[in-house]
Amino acid sequence: MITVFVHFKLPDAIATEQMPMAIAGIASSFQNAFGLMDKSFLVVAKKRSFAAVLLWSSRENAEYFFSAPWKARMIEDYQFELYLTYFDQSFLLIDEFDSLDILDIED
Repeated sequence: MITVFVHFKLPDAIATEQMPMAIAGIASSFQNAFGLMDKSFLVVAKKRSFAAVLLWSSRENAEYFFSAPWKARMIEDYQFELYLTYFDQSFLLIDEFDSLDILDIED
């Protein structure tokens, strides 16, 4: 497994009240993505940005999805500045058991 953090900075052309529609458009681009296991979205309205936190079955699946055509479409359709970060390790802290589980370490 691998986690990808995608940060989107909204252009000035998109008004704050248009943010939900823009985010919905981006979220729909992840539907049926091969190897995508989970997705969450975070919004910072005052800074006009949002992020997607995506759990993939493998780095190869994530890199295939985030290919140059996908990035070009995001820039063309939404004029987004976007930044991707790949996280190789996932940890899960379960408070009720006071334990830390390593979910996966990919070589």
